[in-house]
Amino acid sequence: MEIAIGAFFNGNDFIYPINVNFEHKKLFPGEIGPSTGEMGTLMYWSDSNKVFRTTLEKMKAALAESKHIGYIDINCIANNNNIYPLEFTARFGYPTISIQLEGILNPIGEWLSKLARGENFTLRTKKGFQVGVVVAIPPFPYKDKREIEIYRDSSIVFKKPSMEGIHLGDTKFVDGDWRVAGESGYALVVTGSGTTMAEARKMAYNRIDNIILQNKFYRTDIGLRWNTDSDRLQSWGYLY
Repeated sequence: MEIAIGAFFNGNDFIYPINVNFEHKKLFPGEIGPSTGEMGTLMYWSDSNKVFRTTLEKMKAALAESKHIGYIDINCIANNNNIYPLEFTARFGYPTISIQLEGILNPIGEWLSKLARGENFTLRTKKGFQVGVVVAIPPFPYKDKREIEIYRDSSIVFKKPSMEGIHLGDTKFVDGDWRVAGESGYALVVTGSGTTMAEARKMAYNRIDNIILQNKFYRTDIGLRWNTDSDRLQSWGYLY
């Protein structure tokens, strides 16, 4: 299975807790269709675990030597035999950062300022899980100028006036209304959190149900693999 371990680095050390996330990179539920980068993610915050210690933590000296400040994660394939690193992302990931903000309790300006100054601090995070879902419209994930013109300036309407868990993509605010902008069709990232994965999923998808957007589409299975994946990772000893 695929698992990513990420953390903020202040130039000298990692900022704890670390982030454990499971990305869904295909367009349709069940990992069907073209790769889109990421259609949604399940994540949680953790103390050091085996995946972190055997991969990202080993980069501490090199990161300090290079004076890296910011976020970094490593994507891995894990099975019962070993953990196999695939790639680093040495920047904020999208939609990862939006989903992380659902779980971080420190004011964003406060922790970004401390991180930029190279200070050591502890992230205060919610217990449990965060789920984020990409909400898109055509032509995403493709480029089609004809469809772009069809959906340009489409209104994004909220049945109840709440922006909780709503993270804006290619959108604009015109005459008191949110509208689709740009050319990608990448409209929103909608997040939710809960003490259980099921609660986090319910919050995120309830928030999506509150949105009226012509021809919106999104994956309906973000986080559903968790029960099976967590059993496997625990039996392999990777979550401790």
